[in-house]
Amino acid sequence: MSLWHAALLFPLCFTCPVGHSQAQEAKAPQSAFPFLQHAKVTLAKATTPDAKTVVVTYAVLGASANSIHFDLYRSPTSDATANVILSADDANPADLTVGEHSISLTPAAGLPPNTALPYVVVVATSGGKKSTVYFRKFLIGVVAHGFNKWAFANNWSPVNLVALPPWETTMVHSLKTIDNYDDVIAFNWTETCAAPRRDMTIQAGLRLAGEVAGKMAIRNRHPGDVVDLHFIGHSRGAVVVTQALQYIAKQDPLLAGSFVHVTLLDPHPANNCFAATCPVNDNPVPNNPVPNNPDPAWASFAKDAKNRLTPSAQIARGRAVSFQQAASDPPVTVPPGIKKLEVWFQHTPASCLRERPGLEYDMNLWGTVDSSALIDQSGLLTNPTDKTSCAQAIGHNQIPALYELTSVDTGKLNREPQQ
Repeated sequence: MSLWHAALLFPLCFTCPVGHSQAQEAKAPQSAFPFLQHAKVTLAKATTPDAKTVVVTYAVLGASANSIHFDLYRSPTSDATANVILSADDANPADLTVGEHSISLTPAAGLPPNTALPYVVVVATSGGKKSTVYFRKFLIGVVAHGFNKWAFANNWSPVNLVALPPWETTMVHSLKTIDNYDDVIAFNWTETCAAPRRDMTIQAGLRLAGEVAGKMAIRNRHPGDVVDLHFIGHSRGAVVVTQALQYIAKQDPLLAGSFVHVTLLDPHPANNCFAATCPVNDNPVPNNPVPNNPDPAWASFAKDAKNRLTPSAQIARGRAVSFQQAASDPPVTVPPGIKKLEVWFQHTPASCLRERPGLEYDMNLWGTVDSSALIDQSGLLTNPTDKTSCAQAIGHNQIPALYELTSVDTGKLNREPQQ
């Protein structure tokens, strides 16, 4: 090529836009004019490894970039960029050279679930050109009931004769329709929840872990997608959900990127000895009202005017002691790594529940938040929420309905705007 031809090319190429096409590159090969190349930044993938930080993988092509500006959004769709949660400039020379790189971006509020803004969108701007990548945060709920007194019928039948407790069916429906969860598992273990045998909660937890693993496959649809989880367990169901969570945490390293929220509603392992007293030798039978023996630390019982257990309360207590001794549930163990933990409990005296029919007035089970019954390995449990109320007659079976009313049905659960 003559110098005259080169002189004609110089002004033309200096007006070429950033991110020029392959056709333009053919006019000025890199080998002949390396100083004519322009940097192009292309985003390849974004995800979160810890539910707090967004890790972006990108490539710098053509030439080193001068700088890259990153904007991070929480969005209702994969292409919306209205709700910025972080903006940052990267001028580190090591991040701007030709080749593949990654950068970590940590918004101040982290990445909690937000069903109104399920997409995390990243936009990189360099040399006036933009590149966009996204991932989605799915939210799956898990709801598990505890002991069901009607489930004794299952012990005498080859099929499951007992439906889910009404509160669980209602809560699952509300999480889907009001709170817009992507999916909700209504876990049903009525076949074994009333069986007086050891390891029933452990086996139920393993089965629940399998159901959760199946639902989490949704994250494989698009690179970088993650699945957040909200576990809700009532009474013995608290043992079941935490057993499942412990198993999943050991088997699934990708769970580290999930925002895991655990809600324990009046947690009550069926075990006589997860409390200050272990009343298994007081022989609470109808002919022995044991007036001088204090109530165990896990329940309150109906009493007569002389502060003695009523005949029906004696029967209820005897059955409870016998069942819990046979079941011997493990403690509720919250594993490390979860991001949010809430525990609601009540210690309402049975005398406050006189208008409640049947077993609940005779015996009101209490949520056990003693450290022997509730082992918190997450470090998040500071002050369990005490919902004890005689005026509102809040007993063991009213806690799920109270959570439904004050949290689930508000439509604000996991939909708070991110700052």
